[in-house]
Amino acid sequence: MKIETILRYYRWLVILGDPGSGKTSLLRWLTRIFAEEVLDRSMRMVWTRNEDSSLRIPILIRIGEFATWLEHNPKKTLIDYIGKHTWFSERYCREDDEHVLKELIYYGHALILLDGLDEVSNVKRRGEIVDLIRKFIDEYVRTPNFISAFDDEVTNIRNPYDWTDEIYSINSIRTSSANQIIVTSRIVGYQLHSLINSRIVHCSILPMNNKEAKQFISDLISEMEKGIFEVLRKELSGVSRNPLQTTVQKHFKALENIFEKCSEVLISTPLMLSSICTYVFQSSDEFNLKSRIQIYHYIVQSTLRSWTTQNPNISEHILFNFLIDLAVYLHSQSSSGLIDGFDIEHLCYSSLKKLSIFKSRTQLYTYAKELISLLDMNVGIVAERDLQVFGFSHLTFREYFVAQSLVRDNSSIENVMNRILAYTIHSNFREPLLFALSWISWKWKNDDYDKFCNLLVSPSQYYAIPFGTLLFFDAFDDLLRLPSNTTIFKALNSILDHPSDALITTYFIPNLFKLHKDILKEWMQVDLRDEQRLLKFCYCLHTATIDVHDKSLDLKSILPVIYEQLWSLYNAKASLTYTIDQTLRRIVSLLKNFSDDVLHNRLSSSVLPQEFSICSLHPLIVSVIIAVCGGTYLKKEQDTKKIDILPDIISRKWSVISLIIDYVTYKDELQKLIKRYETILENALPSDTSIDIVDTFIALLCLQGLSQPLVYQKYSKYQALPKALDRLRYIWFHLPISFDHESHSNNKTRKSLTLSEIELIMNKFFSQLNQSDEQCIAFSLACAASRKKIYPNLELNLIKCNVFSTKNIDPYLECQPEFGHSDIKRKLDKMTQNIHPLQIFQHEQCFLLTFVQQSLQPLYHFMIVNSINNSDSFPHVAILLSHCLMVLENANILDVNYYLAIFMLLPSLKEYMFENYATVLFEQGKLIRWTNEAREEFFKVMQDCTFIHQQNDWQILINVESQRINEAKNKMQSYEKDLYLFAASICLARLLRKQYNSCVYLTNENDDVHFAIINIADPILRMIALIIILDMKNPFIFHEDQRNQLILKMMNLFESLLPHLSLSMLSLLFVQCYKFCQTFPSKLQHIIHVIGQKLNETSVEQQTEEQEAAFIALRELNDADLAKYLDIFAQQNKNLSDLLNFNSTIFYKYFVKKNSFDPTNTILLSSKSILFVICSK
Repeated sequence: MKIETILRYYRWLVILGDPGSGKTSLLRWLTRIFAEEVLDRSMRMVWTRNEDSSLRIPILIRIGEFATWLEHNPKKTLIDYIGKHTWFSERYCREDDEHVLKELIYYGHALILLDGLDEVSNVKRRGEIVDLIRKFIDEYVRTPNFISAFDDEVTNIRNPYDWTDEIYSINSIRTSSANQIIVTSRIVGYQLHSLINSRIVHCSILPMNNKEAKQFISDLISEMEKGIFEVLRKELSGVSRNPLQTTVQKHFKALENIFEKCSEVLISTPLMLSSICTYVFQSSDEFNLKSRIQIYHYIVQSTLRSWTTQNPNISEHILFNFLIDLAVYLHSQSSSGLIDGFDIEHLCYSSLKKLSIFKSRTQLYTYAKELISLLDMNVGIVAERDLQVFGFSHLTFREYFVAQSLVRDNSSIENVMNRILAYTIHSNFREPLLFALSWISWKWKNDDYDKFCNLLVSPSQYYAIPFGTLLFFDAFDDLLRLPSNTTIFKALNSILDHPSDALITTYFIPNLFKLHKDILKEWMQVDLRDEQRLLKFCYCLHTATIDVHDKSLDLKSILPVIYEQLWSLYNAKASLTYTIDQTLRRIVSLLKNFSDDVLHNRLSSSVLPQEFSICSLHPLIVSVIIAVCGGTYLKKEQDTKKIDILPDIISRKWSVISLIIDYVTYKDELQKLIKRYETILENALPSDTSIDIVDTFIALLCLQGLSQPLVYQKYSKYQALPKALDRLRYIWFHLPISFDHESHSNNKTRKSLTLSEIELIMNKFFSQLNQSDEQCIAFSLACAASRKKIYPNLELNLIKCNVFSTKNIDPYLECQPEFGHSDIKRKLDKMTQNIHPLQIFQHEQCFLLTFVQQSLQPLYHFMIVNSINNSDSFPHVAILLSHCLMVLENANILDVNYYLAIFMLLPSLKEYMFENYATVLFEQGKLIRWTNEAREEFFKVMQDCTFIHQQNDWQILINVESQRINEAKNKMQSYEKDLYLFAASICLARLLRKQYNSCVYLTNENDDVHFAIINIADPILRMIALIIILDMKNPFIFHEDQRNQLILKMMNLFESLLPHLSLSMLSLLFVQCYKFCQTFPSKLQHIIHVIGQKLNETSVEQQTEEQEAAFIALRELNDADLAKYLDIFAQQNKNLSDLLNFNSTIFYKYFVKKNSFDPTNTILLSSKSILFVICSK
């Protein structure tokens, strides 16, 4: 993206780049062109005929100088510095005008340019400066509507149920009514103290490619030639241009020669290119540059010769040593990278004194003066930035000389190594260290170089982390020659053998891929014979994130070598066959886009006969192939993408696949194939964990789904079963990724394609005869849930599928979470007509079940229906409504369905006196920054339809609830009185939370709440009120001591009720107060025992609807002690998968009923089946 485009659309910018990439030059250029436009009295910054942007006044600030200023003004901020600030020690504006820059910022007309965050070498100081920059941005760089980059990011979060594909951008800057800021930094080290934020846009300066670099050189040399000719023309009349052009062509050819022999990385930054051009233009020598260190060395040598030519008294050697001392001083002592005249003279004096070559102090002082005077020329490596203020022309030159200080005294290899190792823990020494290693690889003798590298990668007694090894691999691309293979192997092993898994997983694979394939092959042959090391190697390769599109990784050459070597170890390491097998599969999946002879030889014999098409097989059969062999991918067919599988990626002949071949060849029945797999398991030993047995378990699970859930009990002693489940978990993570790896493709196209695939599958299902509405709804929900798992990043409005209207089930589906993001226009139309899909159920009490967790719906359904049938007066509906409110408390307030739920519940809430609680929930919408007209319209319609209005005085509603409690005092003990107290206590507590949300605890305001609770006669209602109110916080309704007393009373009450409660009510209360129960271990065990006895007190033939509903609710707790009672119940239930509504069972039933499938849907259906086997288990 061009800089002009970035400036048009983004307010908060961080520009990252490598050393010399042009960050400072970019800001200086922006300053100049913006200033020129301002001087021309332009109204807009015009880039091209069709592109312009807001015009602001540029304010350029060097962060290093700001850091120096802060040392003398520690209490000041960035806004205090602006106007007083300098650019390389020269004031940015006149002293009389310093207030003008501040005024421009106050009125939002400034482009603030902060250069060189990385040049603050002290990490602590950099953190302080980043904090000051954050505060400055938060206060002065806001949008016209005063939104800061660091505000709560409510408006920047995409709602999963949003009705458009557009995200409202608060970053957009189409007007000049607010400031804009750009900060630059190097990439390396930026993460230590960064400005990372979802609203602050980070850009990187891309390196030039060969074409751009050549054009840069051509333009630069052309400008040099023009400048020289203009000087000659003025000095010499009648001078010819031809000789100069001949010289220029010679220089240009020399530069082309460098291009042919140097990598793009070394010549792709503006600083590097301009330095090369200057050096070549000044020299007629033949030279061959291969690395950064060589290029900088020759540039430095050329510059020093230029300096000493102007003053022959100055020795090039002495000048070089002084620059080393100067670089070390600035790098370690000066945060701004500058030194004043007094300090540089003192430093020069000290540097020369160490040489011991001067006879007198006067001679030494005179020589130092002459040396310093060379800097007045303001050219080359070091220049006088202002009156008696000096610094290196670029940070990279300083780092070059710091590197020279590290290798200057090479009398002892050990000393050099220790010196370098000591600086590896300092982030600002990274570049000097890379230069140092590159220099050593260039200049040292082979034996000395290899000894140095061997010492560097050896374990250190001072550091637990192998800093030397990490530095070695960091500098790998800068080395002009490599040490011996033995040393490289030692370096690689020092990472792989490290005790820290985090270090291994972070550094091993990236460094492994830096090796040439021949070195890699030899290392694997020599060092992977150790089983522990081989295990770690496979784990790293299996779990690493590897970008197959990264051109810097020669995966096409490296991965086949790894594959071949692992294959050779397959049979030799019997205990690791499973691990090696998984790694081989991983390699094959990475190489599916490549064609390689090594792999071709291994995969030449496909496991399936060529005359069979995978897409024509039964989906359950394909699910086995996908799970065992992998290979799913997206393939392009004209303008569409389809899910497919490559037979050639199968990495060997698995025994489970051979049975599938027989099944296909002889057209057997599916049940016969399942029986053959069961026979294999029955004949295997429980201790057998071979690949064949693991694969057999996977095949059995894929073919049966959870239609036979007791398979886990039947094979519980088989050690291969957990390994099979682990493999399925791996598929859970990677199967959706394989489908969604082209997420950058056109979103609308992907949505349309996926929607049509799913609708086609549902059409096939709905077309079957005798499908009830209940079955269609269950299948639709299963399809919607599978869509989320296979395409997790793709939001689809499935309710648009025409297939639903044929069954007239769309009104129900629209209210389900899987279909809850239907478009806002449709909902608004119905809202304005005062209708809603759920009104078809509104006269039924069971309609409320839609608003509670799915696991509790059967429990509430049983209690309500049973209450109606038995004419029970107990207020189950009031309890259910209170639960609905608790669910809404934890719902996403950005979801429009949150407000629809309040709207639909409101009649019932009013009937049971919970309407003031609903008012609090609805009021939270006022806190949202509504981002477009559709949401505002929706919110207004909701207010009109619900007659809920935003409250300014919550005390009015608090008084209403307090009055209800007072009215209840005068009532006789009755059902009605309990309902008054129950609803009023909960509503009043919630209103008090709203009114006093800044407190930690309520003190005097909670008396009415306490009175209402303790006066509820019905113990169940009293307990539920306690559960709800005691769970409220921010603030807590009761003080800590009072709260603890009420919790204890509630638990004692619960324990006393145990013998008298039905299983359904007991389970409901236990689920709701489980959090409190955990703080009373002995009571918890007693309650669990009672529940377990009630759950299993009947035989399997007599299991009731109540027991099944309790089982579904209780299993969601995942309590280990309760699990043994649930397992007993599960073992007795023959239709457990139907009871739990496993999606895999729904698909399984669909699969076994059909004999033929659309080939275009087979693999998608198979993938759904696998995912639900994994999720449901």
